[in-house]
Amino acid sequence: LKVTAAVGVMMSDPIGNLHYCFTPLVMYIADILEQSLLACTNPKALPVSTAMCKEFGDPFPHPSCTASRTLDNIEQACCQADLNDFGDFLKVAKCYYLNGIH
Repeated sequence: LKVTAAVGVMMSDPIGNLHYCFTPLVMYIADILEQSLLACTNPKALPVSTAMCKEFGDPFPHPSCTASRTLDNIEQACCQADLNDFGDFLKVAKCYYLNGIH
């Protein structure tokens, strides 16, 4: 794969046309704090589920933390707090387990 990504390879499409293709393999590894920052969630909450730090490792399967759920939480926090008062917004964002990005 490294050679194909660097040099490229000729491949045919379903019609039979040849194309010069590069197939880079892209990956990103991050720890929990970095993942939380990217997902706009509080570091005490998992960025992939609704589990909180005290619930890590329990046998109960928690619902997924999806992008739409996070966006809904951001919208709710913005409706409840004055966006010009950052301290007030942080208090409300903390209730929704957000990291305060708005």
